[in-house]
Amino acid sequence: MSLGLRLTRVLIVVGLLVSMAGSAFAAQYYKVKPGDSLWKIARRSGTSVYELKKLNGVSANKPLKLGLVLKIPSKTTVHKSVPASPKHQSSRGSEPTKVASAVSERHDNVVRTALAYRGARYVRGGTGRSGFDCSGFTRYVYAKYGINLPHSSRAQVNHGVPVSRSQLKPGDLLFFQTRGSRISHVGIYIGDGKFVHASTPRGGVRVDSLSNSYYAKRFRAARRIK
Repeated sequence: MSLGLRLTRVLIVVGLLVSMAGSAFAAQYYKVKPGDSLWKIARRSGTSVYELKKLNGVSANKPLKLGLVLKIPSKTTVHKSVPASPKHQSSRGSEPTKVASAVSERHDNVVRTALAYRGARYVRGGTGRSGFDCSGFTRYVYAKYGINLPHSSRAQVNHGVPVSRSQLKPGDLLFFQTRGSRISHVGIYIGDGKFVHASTPRGGVRVDSLSNSYYAKRFRAARRIK
């Protein structure tokens, strides 16, 4: 065998080993124990039920098998750049900008938090770990940022300021008339014409589109919580 061919094979083997080692360090694994559920594992691991389901091909509606090894998404730290403040600007003039920036950042955080619960169970009257109903979900998410909303979509529609559909921004609350003659459902707008909500016992917390004919016909109002 020529020296060149041997060297090529060595390089291929080394490359494979490096690739495997990199994957091993990037991935995290968890072995299912008695009493575990996707919901509990997601909370302990700092990820979402949706990500666990997508990564492992498992269902949130079926009990996990004891001893099953789940792959846990590796955590990635995102560093945000902080823009430098313009010089010679009075603090009084910058206050409205600071307030608007703080509100915008909070809305972004609301969306990230809401999306982290995709795959959580729908439970009538639920407002926490055991599951959510629609208004319990929005109440739970916003409560993490110091905003107390009532546990009722009909009551939540009276909070915040009205927003037209064409002016929607991530974090806005969307209200629907899914039954009867009054508001009966609420979700959180996440951008691109989509919203996240605690939908039904079968669907749980999931993302849907406002252009979906069912929701488009039943959309009634939007509110921006400040």
